[in-house]
Amino acid sequence: IIIIIDLKGAGLAAVTNKRWRKFEKTFLNPINKAQAECLARLFFINAPWWILRFYNGIKRVIPPNTRRKIAMLGANYRSELLHHLDAGTLQRMLTFGEMNGDKLVDGGGDISIAARSSFERQLVANPGDTIKVEFELKTQGDVDFGVTIFQPPDEGSEEFNGLQESVLVETKRLTEKDGMVVEKIVVPGDGKEQCMLELKFSNTHSWMRSKTIFLRTEVIASLSR
Repeated sequence: IIIIIDLKGAGLAAVTNKRWRKFEKTFLNPINKAQAECLARLFFINAPWWILRFYNGIKRVIPPNTRRKIAMLGANYRSELLHHLDAGTLQRMLTFGEMNGDKLVDGGGDISIAARSSFERQLVANPGDTIKVEFELKTQGDVDFGVTIFQPPDEGSEEFNGLQESVLVETKRLTEKDGMVVEKIVVPGDGKEQCMLELKFSNTHSWMRSKTIFLRTEVIASLSR
């Protein structure tokens, strides 16, 4: 069993909430004890800085066999997860969409991005596929947009585990004046193994204002497949 727990937005109030502590004691602790022998890895992702610091302080008292199963990861967790999960499995766990002919379409919708935070959407595609991204900033201000790709290592590379990370679309800042932006990105490479693309909309430069974007994506299969 591999368990992934997303800690994005977690605060001290969530940890000390009385209703949560009661639920944890009544239901979660018995389940966790039953799963302990079957658990292969436990990943915590998007862990805020204070949880990372707290874990680093207590992990030495955790039994070695248990500690080896736990990975406490911040926002840059994709490379580590891709050492243990294939790109398709990771996408199904982190995002959504449905097939429409030869396209994977997410349907589109509004997304709110809080101040000093970011939003990421993961898409899985094959070399030669086209990623169509439509987005529009619907509130006043600006957001940063960029695309990262995780690909299998080149032949002859010394790195055999996981996928290699590289920038596919350089980060650029967009405002509401840009209107509806349409990006068509062809997935590079000539191999047959799937890649994972991560679209990132960042509002980390804004200390007070949240932003709302409309986002719609399609993965259009290459005609050569």
